[in-house]
Amino acid sequence: AMLSLSLALLIPLLTGHAHTTSTNACPPLLATHSRNVPHGRQEFLSGFRGHSGNHRIVTVGSRAQRGNGRVERRRLFTTLGLVSGLMAGRTKMARAEDDYDTTTRDLIKSIRSTLEAEEEGKSLPEVRKVGVDAAKYSKEWISKFYGSSISRSKPSYESVAKALSELGNFYKQNGPQARLSKEVIDNIRERLDSADDAL
Repeated sequence: AMLSLSLALLIPLLTGHAHTTSTNACPPLLATHSRNVPHGRQEFLSGFRGHSGNHRIVTVGSRAQRGNGRVERRRLFTTLGLVSGLMAGRTKMARAEDDYDTTTRDLIKSIRSTLEAEEEGKSLPEVRKVGVDAAKYSKEWISKFYGSSISRSKPSYESVAKALSELGNFYKQNGPQARLSKEVIDNIRERLDSADDAL
């Protein structure tokens, strides 16, 4: 909404229609004078005609009018800066959200592979080998996204956070060499499925 408002403010400034009340109105920085205006202060507006059909002779307006023009230009530059800042912020946020989605998908895939290795009864070295990616993506996800305002607004965030928390609590209570129980595997898989569906 703020971006739309900024663009709305820009339209009259960029098109030159600010402060005009009719198509025949003279631009605010110009004032119509007689032909007796001293040489050097009169300008012709090409294509601009008065009611008589003749070209009007105009001069640069008063000091107050020129001051108003400077104010308008400052407002224009300020508005342009605000719009540019908003667009940059939106781009940065979009990149952060894309990064979250990619990392979360990689994390879910790697943990699922580890759960499958556990269920198949593979040896501990084999499970560890499969779990290398799960450990890498878990650390990356926690360091980048855990507790951040952008990721917490994502529907998948809570499910992933709970899955990692449950895994961490299990190994904390049972030791790093412990094999995952069927109950823990089922609980984690359910949370990962929920997160995957939300992505």
